[in-house]
Amino acid sequence: MSETAIREAMQAEHVFMQDEIERWQYEQREKAVRDYISGLDASWQEGMERGMEQATVKNLQKSHATDGSFSAAGDGGTSYSSDGAREIYEATTYVKSM
Repeated sequence: MSETAIREAMQAEHVFMQDEIERWQYEQREKAVRDYISGLDASWQEGMERGMEQATVKNLQKSHATDGSFSAAGDGGTSYSSDGAREIYEATTYVKSM
């Protein structure tokens, strides 16, 4: 960028900053963009958490034996009812969040 272009941009910024209404409108647009992006991020995070939760429950249900029980990995072979998959997931989630 040339020095002249920089000088013109700085002059335009100075004029813009003197007009309170334009500055307020600009700040409101910028705030709206930040809020929108923040909302997208929060929605994405919530979707990821729900998806991981559903996948965990589904995987626990798939891993149960034909007798209706399953063994949790690394627990020494303890069997659980497949009806309890949700409770196990919630308990492990609770412990991880501590």
